[in-house]
Order: sequence, then structure tokens, then C-alpha cells
Amino acid sequence: HQQGFSRFEKNGRYKTRTCDLHDVNVACNVFSSLFLMVILDNFPSRSPILSKNNYPRRRDIVPRVELMRWEGDPAFRWYKWDNDLKKNIRVTCSDLGFDGGDRTKAKTVEAANRWWLARQKSNSPHHEDFRYWVDEFRKRAAWWRFQQDLSLASKLDDIASKVESYIGIWPDSELAKIVKSVADVGENWGEKHYVKEQAGQPQPPAEKTVEFNLERWLGLKLGEVNSGKRSLAGYDNLRRWMGEFKSFVGATSDVMVIDAARWDSFYGHISGKLSGDSPAWSQSYARDVLVAARSWIVWLSKQAMIPRPLNIEDHKVVVDDPETIVTYTPQEIKTTLEKAPGQLKLHLLLMLNCGHTQQDISDLLRTQIDLKEGTISRKRSKTRGKKKVPTVTYKLWKTTLEELKKWVAECKDEEFALSTKNGKRWVRRRFKDDGTFTKTDSIVSNFRHVRATTGIQKSLKVFRSTSGNLIADSPHRAMRTLFLGQSNILVADRRYANAPNKLLSKAIDWLGKQYGLN
Repeated sequence: HQQGFSRFEKNGRYKTRTCDLHDVNVACNVFSSLFLMVILDNFPSRSPILSKNNYPRRRDIVPRVELMRWEGDPAFRWYKWDNDLKKNIRVTCSDLGFDGGDRTKAKTVEAANRWWLARQKSNSPHHEDFRYWVDEFRKRAAWWRFQQDLSLASKLDDIASKVESYIGIWPDSELAKIVKSVADVGENWGEKHYVKEQAGQPQPPAEKTVEFNLERWLGLKLGEVNSGKRSLAGYDNLRRWMGEFKSFVGATSDVMVIDAARWDSFYGHISGKLSGDSPAWSQSYARDVLVAARSWIVWLSKQAMIPRPLNIEDHKVVVDDPETIVTYTPQEIKTTLEKAPGQLKLHLLLMLNCGHTQQDISDLLRTQIDLKEGTISRKRSKTRGKKKVPTVTYKLWKTTLEELKKWVAECKDEEFALSTKNGKRWVRRRFKDDGTFTKTDSIVSNFRHVRATTGIQKSLKVFRSTSGNLIADSPHRAMRTLFLGQSNILVADRRYANAPNKLLSKAIDWLGKQYGLN
């Protein structure tokens, strides 16, 4: 029989498709094969029922249905056309776990069928849409729970759990009907709620809008960039964080809408972004957005633009510390250094030897290097404007010093010690003519190629944390703060004693021996 069924689309519409006779025949063959397998599982091959007809054992049976097509020597693989991707999907016998003489059609067909069914279950083109709705329902639940509507929040949690449990089990068409029937449950949440609330309201004067006053505040922060108190990257981050709050409240809204209730609602909005199995925001990003928005609201109240919300200090986002610090093993470091081409080897050595970041390497000045003594003396680029941060003298390993001499000699810049082949800085930040911020990190770009070659999927900053972690777990533990270029905690260290660079040199010598580089 021909049977029509509905197919869910991402935009919420339905597309009718009719299965043909071939689809029906395939379905019948699959059912008959599965039924035969059930019979063979329940009746041993030595039973009278099966031995009478000389049925073979189940492991010797080749299923009548082949969900994929076989391609023999020399490929030894299965393939099938995917209508959604518009290409053939292939899997080799080696991928299925068969090698040598086992790479035959009869021995691999069951594994190929299981592989295809598993792929269909996990990679359906509609599953991404369903997972989007699962996250959406959970975000709504978190927001309404914050609004003290616990019954609606519980209902949304139940909907999210049911939809998630049905993915890959129920037919996509049936699951699409369920999603459509509950898509409007709790839909007036977060910024959507306020967009509808403000519909039809008279527009405030331009000087009282959120966007106008936010640009005033950001202009002050840009002045801090020009005076050296704030970095370009920090300013760009601030613009991005405040963009989240502006989108929530509305760029053309009157700043007077920012009150205690609105601040509570914004915190509920952030909580929604952090909910679900795959939250839209990280904890650190949510914290930064909340802190930036609070700073701007306090500034507005000091400008007498709005009354200060009494609950402005009530909410915070706690960032969980990582359970373990990710580090490189000595063998991974050796492999990476061997594969590092050109100047990248020096960059990695500086990260291990001196705890440098890409920005530190890019900002390294000729005046900070003493090639005769084999040392580098500087503050971290991130904290060079802070008086509490010490100037650290790093003793260079022999390998690091040799590479540094080589590349400093090739650099044509009179101020900076290292540059690219084109004479540019390794890390560049600037504003384009249209006002957008751009950052170019050539060290990261070079490192991506090495990571693809070695297969070691760890970031560049792990080199710095690896050295810091080794020093922290050694007899030179007291030197870890100085090695990382961070501020001293004790008043005695800040005001009554210079940085113990001799002790740090011993710690760096010890560190080099652990890597086999000194």
C-alpha cells in the first residue's frame, strides 16, 4: 500500500512525501530477516525443528537484506547514497574491524548493516532540529523557574526529557508532530517577553535610549585604551558582552526600563543560557556578561539617568575550577618540538622556558634580551602596566638561547626582537575602518598545522601550564608565582624584597632537565 507521511523541516513546515512500492518491499524484507533472526535466537541449530530442514547456524547466515552496497577488491568497502547529503557514504572493512581474509561480503554484511542503522539513528538530518528544541525547552524551564512559575517550569522539563528520549526511536514525522504541538508552551520568556511587552509603546528621546548611553560609556572605555589602561582586546570583549545585554533589553528602549525586576529577569536569561546538556554560554562568558552589565547600570545610576536597583549586587555566576590541569607529557613535548618548523620551535621553547604566551612573544623587545648572559627580563604583556607585578629575569636554556640568537639576527625590526617573514608582528590587533575589531595570531595558525601532523589535540597555552604545574609539584614550588609573572601576594614580597631571580634560575635549570632540554 502506498502510505503518505509528514516530514519535519527546520522552519516548522511539513513536506509530504509518498513512499513507493520499492520502499514497501525493502521494509517487508527487513521485517522478515529480523523475524528469522528472532527464531534462530530462540531455537538452537541442533533442535529438531531446524535440523530437520538443515538450517545452518546463525553466524553462517547472510542476511537477505543488504542495507548498503558492496564494493570488492581492491576497495573492500560498503557504500550507500545519502539523499540529504547528496553523496555516497562509504565505510571500509577496516573501519568495521575486519582485516585480511575476513574482508568478504558474507563476513562483513551484518556489521555494515549495524553501522548504517547506527548512523541513521545518530545522524538523521532532523535530529539537530529536535535537539535544538530540547535545549530551547530547558532554557524556557530555567527562566520560568526563576520567575517562580514552578508548574510551567516542571512541564517544560518534562517536555524536554520526552522529546530527548524519543530522538532516534520514534519516526521523525511523528516526533515532529509532538514538537509542533508543544512549541508554544512557555514561549514568552527572556528577551522575547520584553519585545512583545514594548510593542506599541512610544519611542523615547534618542539621548535616553539604551544604545545611546551605552555608546557614551564605551567611549569612556575607549579613552582608557588610548591612555594604556585597557587593551584593545579587553575593549572589544566589553563591547561584545554589552551587546548581549543590549539585545535583551532592546537597543531603542528607554533606560528607565532597567529596574530591579528587569535585572532579576536578565539573571534568569543568563541562567537559561547555562542550562541544558550543551549550554549556549560558558560559565566564564556568562560571568563576564553579568559583571559588564552591572558596571554599566551602576554608571547610569551615578549619571542620574536611572535609580540604582537595590538588588544590583545580588546575583553572580560562579565559575567552576577545572577538575584537573591539562598538561603535555615529556614525549608529547619532544614530538611537537621535532615537528615544529622554522621560528615556531623558538616560540614553543619560550613558552616552556619562560611561561610566555603568544602576546608575550610578539611584544618581546630587543632591550629585554641579554644574549651574553642568556636571560630575558620583562613583565608579562597582560600586566605590564601594574606596579604590583614584578619584573622577572628568566634564565634561558642552551637550546632556547641558540634559537633566539638565530631568529633575533634575522629580524629587521629595530624595536621588537621577533617578527614574521614579512616583517609583521606575530600577534596583531586593530580596529577596521568600519569599527569592527580584528585579531591575527600567526603563532596559533602555524601551530594548527603541527597539531594536525602530530595528532596531539592540546592548545598552545597548555605549554605554559605544563611548566607551571611541574614547578608547583617540585622542591621549587615557591617559584611558581614568579615564573608565571603574577603579582606577589605578601606585602613583604611587594615592598621589602626584590624578585628572587637567582632562586628562579635554579628552578628553570631543574625544569629544563625534566624536559631533557638543558
